[in-house]
Amino acid sequence: MAVNRVYELLQFVDDLVPQHLYIPSVVTRAARYMSDTCTPPSFPYKIDNVDLSNVLFWEAAIIIFLQPFIWNCIARLEYYTRILSKVFIKPIIGVYVLALWIFVAGLYRDALFVEAMKNQDTVNYMDSILYRGFGFSCITLGMVLVFSSFYQLGVTGTFLGDYFGMLMSERVTAFPFNVFEHPMYDGSTLAFLGKAVLARSPAGVLLSMWVYIVYRTASMFEGSFTEYIYAKRDEDKEKTQ
Repeated sequence: MAVNRVYELLQFVDDLVPQHLYIPSVVTRAARYMSDTCTPPSFPYKIDNVDLSNVLFWEAAIIIFLQPFIWNCIARLEYYTRILSKVFIKPIIGVYVLALWIFVAGLYRDALFVEAMKNQDTVNYMDSILYRGFGFSCITLGMVLVFSSFYQLGVTGTFLGDYFGMLMSERVTAFPFNVFEHPMYDGSTLAFLGKAVLARSPAGVLLSMWVYIVYRTASMFEGSFTEYIYAKRDEDKEKTQ
């Protein structure tokens, strides 16, 4: 069946992910601390088929958190100091450099997510056409949201160009923004969940829930600051009139 063939293709792609990725020592130390803290006797609770003592699981969780945290810090630093615009001569070059970093860091995070799942238990009840169909649907919808968002926003709109002074003339209201408030983040979360379901990994599902929490938190900070940027632009326009 088509779903099974797609599943086999995704399994093949997962097998191409390099093993033993480089992980910064500070992340590993933090992950070991979480591993010790979240296992008995420090942590008396247990999640079925999820090994909370696995350091790689926590390394993936930390990297998932760090990526949006770092890009938000860089973007705000740029807004207040124009450091990237100065270093790379033009704001547009700074945007593309930040976009490249976000893209490459995203690939690294995704690879670590896959490696973390490979080091966790799998469950047989997810090995069915129903779960595979659900996982494939999540990935498909997620990619539709991600790519349609990118199409509507472009590079500068997607990768924090407004922090570089490249503001859009008006709010985007076309699909997917007429259905989802944060389609890029929602789409990425769905893709993570779909991968976890296809991998039959409860740990992957748990990490996908963490992705959702991290992205929701990031969207709150980004949304409020973006509103501030555009409000300041409108205020400056009124002063010059």
